[in-house]
Amino acid sequence: MPYKSDSSRSFGSVATHWGQLSTGLTANAADLPHLETHRVQLEGIVTQASNLLSEQKALAAMKQDVSRRVEALLEEGTRLASFLRHGVRQHYGTRSEKLVEFDLLPFRGKPAPAKPEVPPAPLTPTEPTR
Repeated sequence: MPYKSDSSRSFGSVATHWGQLSTGLTANAADLPHLETHRVQLEGIVTQASNLLSEQKALAAMKQDVSRRVEALLEEGTRLASFLRHGVRQHYGTRSEKLVEFDLLPFRGKPAPAKPEVPPAPLTPTEPTR
């Protein structure tokens, strides 16, 4: 059976509906004594859901904070690594094979331009002599 807040099925909206249902059952406990045990169970679930939603919001905020800290470290690390790469190249030279130890490519010059391939001259068939 659909209920009033049927448009949104998120955990928060469902838990809110359960809370409203429990409140209504509590207010009308005299008319619905046979549902009291189940109302108490639902109330416990609503309490747990509320706690979990609060925890979820706190974790989302913490995740955003951690993401900002990771971005800051990434930026600082990138700048420092760039500085160190330039220092290593300055010390060993741009052509030194020692750069490979630092995961850097030494400058090995431009490759020689490819020589155009000359196609072989076609063989001319010799005319048979008569």
